[in-house]
Amino acid sequence: MKGFTLRSFQFRKEREAHWSELESMLDRVSSSGLTGLDADDLHRLPVLYRGALSSLSVARSISLDRNLLDYLEVLCAR
Repeated sequence: MKGFTLRSFQFRKEREAHWSELESMLDRVSSSGLTGLDADDLHRLPVLYRGALSSLSVARSISLDRNLLDYLEVLCAR
């Protein structure tokens, strides 16, 4: 179980900053529409989204913890 927890922690640690950045952008879009994002954000948004989808795919394939899967599924669905 220790290896599983460590693997899940490491996976999250390496990617969490990008997920948080995407979440922040999505929050701004929810409250202000696309006008809440500047040109750099609009270029970065699809990159972050594809990264989150990739993370979700990897997390599913290596059976990471359910809470992480749930978080990524909700993030990607937004």
